[in-house]
Amino acid sequence: MRLRKNVKSLTVAEKQAFINAVLALKKKPSVLHPQDNTRSRYDDYPEVHMNAMMAQQGPPNDPNFTPGWAHYGPAFFPWHRVLILEFENDLAAIDNTVTLPYWDWTDPVSSPLTPDFLGSNGNPNQNRKVTDGPFTFDGPNHWTLNVTDNQGDPNYLQRDFAEAQNQAIALPSAAQVVSVSGTTPYEKPPYKDGDGSYRARMEYELHNLVHRWVGGTMLNMTSPNDPVFFMHHCNIDRLWWVWEKLHAGDSPFLPLNGATLGHNLDDEMIFSMGGIAPFAQNYKPSEVTDNLALNYTYQAATVPTVNAPMSMVTILYGIINDAPGAWMDAQGHIHHGGGGPGDPVWSKLSPGVQESLAGRAIIELAALVPNRALREQVVKAAAPLLGKSVAAQTQSS
Repeated sequence: MRLRKNVKSLTVAEKQAFINAVLALKKKPSVLHPQDNTRSRYDDYPEVHMNAMMAQQGPPNDPNFTPGWAHYGPAFFPWHRVLILEFENDLAAIDNTVTLPYWDWTDPVSSPLTPDFLGSNGNPNQNRKVTDGPFTFDGPNHWTLNVTDNQGDPNYLQRDFAEAQNQAIALPSAAQVVSVSGTTPYEKPPYKDGDGSYRARMEYELHNLVHRWVGGTMLNMTSPNDPVFFMHHCNIDRLWWVWEKLHAGDSPFLPLNGATLGHNLDDEMIFSMGGIAPFAQNYKPSEVTDNLALNYTYQAATVPTVNAPMSMVTILYGIINDAPGAWMDAQGHIHHGGGGPGDPVWSKLSPGVQESLAGRAIIELAALVPNRALREQVVKAAAPLLGKSVAAQTQSS
């Protein structure tokens, strides 16, 4: 059985094997366009994902909105499970030691977006072009985007992390993951858009946030052009497995019927509309709800443990340090005598910093509230305490 590891657990050799397999897949012939030598098997994945999004009819929240093949409907989890499984199968056909690692967004050490792995942020002086790592356009591997959303779009990888786009200044926190993982049921009527179900919360609050945080190519319909797409969705797939274990009494997928075609339990999921199919077999949600039956498992089947939002710890740290004869470390432990380790006390922080910390603490606590409407009310009330970019991010998630 394949074991999908946390990125931070990969050895140097495992990272290089993964990179080599991805680069080799970029040179294998396309299945969708076997006669076109400008397309590769890797390019089939951004094309399938783009077609899935283009199948959507109308904007979400519109009464007549119809989900595409993969998003804003019940098939979000199983459809992407199949997509990344087929990608992993293609990599394994090149090197059978390679499995797909997952990116735990709540842990900075887990990030694959480093110069020694997938490359880091885009260069602000070069239209956010990625200029380090193995997937650079100008590097020896000449990573080229052959399938783009629109004619004339850049044919090189772009990233625009966090503050640069002012839409998503932070990756999902442990508190957010815990909150979403506590949500039931899997799906609710009318089985589309943001309905307060586990699927909807995962898709809107965590999945979309990470795409926005990475920015650049990850904002496009053809986001699988960035290899980090697969590690992002691998973590989403892992968290679905975790959710199934946490809520063993709940159905791992809903509905049986009543959703858009391709989104019901025994519907064949849609990966093409005529022409050559991207995969050798068809899949139904009912056939892929159990990842163990698909011959893979994950290194960790847990969600983060949240004891207290770190903003609250920071506030308490400063306040306790104001008290004579006592100080508090960053883990929340109070010590007596001898004075603190030299960190600034609360009374010496500027009013603006105090307000920002208080606002962040409120936002982190709000993430633990299952009721979406209530969360949004709390976030709105706390927004004046935060900078504009922070407020915009928290309200959009």
